Formats: sequence, C-alpha cells, structure tokens
Amino acid sequence: MPPVYRLNLSRTTRVLQELLLEELRRPVVLFRASRPLLPLSQGFTYESILLALMNDELYSIAPAPPVIPEGKFDLLSLNQDPRELFRFNADDILYLTSALKIPDPFRTAIGSRFSAHEALCVLLRKWAFPARWPDLTTMFRRTSGALASCKSELQKFLYYQWVVPKLDKLDTKRIIPRLPLYSAAIYERGAPLDNVWGFIDGTLRPTTRPSVGQEAIYNGKDCVHGLKYQGMLLNLPLDSQTFS
Repeated sequence: MPPVYRLNLSRTTRVLQELLLEELRRPVVLFRASRPLLPLSQGFTYESILLALMNDELYSIAPAPPVIPEGKFDLLSLNQDPRELFRFNADDILYLTSALKIPDPFRTAIGSRFSAHEALCVLLRKWAFPARWPDLTTMFRRTSGALASCKSELQKFLYYQWVVPKLDKLDTKRIIPRLPLYSAAIYERGAPLDNVWGFIDGTLRPTTRPSVGQEAIYNGKDCVHGLKYQGMLLNLPLDSQTFS
C-alpha cells in the first residue's frame, strides 16, 4: 500500500508553492481519476490541491480549453481594420496570395485545410505582433495545433519556393574556396565570431514615377519611386552577390 502524505505547509518547499500559485492565477480545471472535470470554485483550495499532488491523485492541472466559434474565417467581414491586424489591407493580402503562388487549399501535415488567403493571414498575424495561439483561435476559428502547423509549413513553403532558387544562383565555385580568408579577415578586425564571412545590405535606386501601377514601386520609407536591391557584401570589394 503506497504511503499517504499529510500536508505540512511549514515543510513545503518555496519552489513548489510558487509554481502552484502561478498555475492558480489562470482559469484551471482538475482532472481526477474518479470524477469529471471540476472547476476550482467547487471546494478546491490551495491545501487540497497540494495534498492531492503529494498523494499522486491529481493527474494534471491544465488551462481550460478555449471555445472555438463556429463558421469560417472571412477576411472581408472582419470587425477590425486588416492593416491593424496584418499590416496589409484586404486587397493587398489577396494580391500577395496570388503573387506568392500559395496553393489553394493549403494543406498541412496534420490534415488541416486552409484557404490560400487564410493561411497567409495566419502567418502575417503572427509576424505582425507576438500573440499566443490560444488567443488567435477566436479570430481564425481553428485550434491552436492547426494554426501552429499552418504557420510553420507556410514559412517552409515560401522558403523553398522563393529563397532557395535565389541561393542556387550564388557563385559558390568562386566564393566557397575563399570563405576561410573572408572569415579570418573579419575576425582579425575585432569581430566576436570567427565564422562570419559576409554581410547583407540593401540599396534603393530611385526611378521616375510610372504612369501606370506606380504604387508597386513606391517606397514609403524614402518617399520616392524606385527599385530596391539586396546585396551580400564580402570582404573584398569586387566579391559580392546582388539580388533585386
């Protein structure tokens, strides 16, 4: 017969008390072997929970699952301005969905199906402002697991769709043999790391204002029309790679 512990708060470690109090600050439900879900308001106190933990009677203390409303996410019927949520207006999101060639429907590894613009909205919302997945379940009407899977796999899709082809154009035959030389030169100049061999930089080349579609090349930061180029600058002046 396993021993039965009696609660003695004077001997309870401070760490255990702090951990339990941290859990009790949030809405929780109790999972017992012989009872259904019971809220804390039904007679459970700090002492009784701690005693149950010591006697191994309590299976877990977990946050109450969020209530997911019925229906589907609709970008055009949001109560809030899309720019505040995603940093893009609705028309721009629909245009990006087409330009980035996101498949519709977008399927995840766990079997969830998202429309193309819905998947992009999940990614943009997570990038726009730090938020917990349970806080976004009401907006997107999806579970936390489905949202997390969508964001992770859409990032992977965009990386292999658009970034990897650019990396394939890198002049590796000329650059790779010189990497030790580059990293050694940067380290000798006082860099804290000994494996840095290049720096990413960007430059804006102003142009005249086009008569058609001028919004596509307008730069709001510098208030001019122009094309932006991203370059990877290496240690030697003539060694660089530029992408537009």
